[in-house]
Amino acid sequence: MAIRSAGGDSYVIANYLPVCLDPAVRIWLTSLPEESITSWGDLNRKLIECFQATCNRLGNHFDLTRIKQKTDEPLRDYIK
Repeated sequence: MAIRSAGGDSYVIANYLPVCLDPAVRIWLTSLPEESITSWGDLNRKLIECFQATCNRLGNHFDLTRIKQKTDEPLRDYIK
C-alpha cells in the first residue's frame, strides 16, 4: 500500500480510509457506533456482511446451466 511505503502506519491508514470509500460506504462507516470496530479484521467482516450482496460477480458454470432459450426467442437474443 502506498501509505505504508511512505512511512504511514495503521493510524494514518485508518484516518485516510474514509477519503477512499464510495459515498454509501462512507455513510455506513460513519454511522456505526463508536468503538464497534476494533481491528482491520472486524472492518473486513462488517464490510462483507453489509455490502457483499451489492457486488456484481462473475457467472459460473452453474449459472450457465440455468439459462434456457425461450420459445420463439431468436438465437441472437438468446446468446446475448
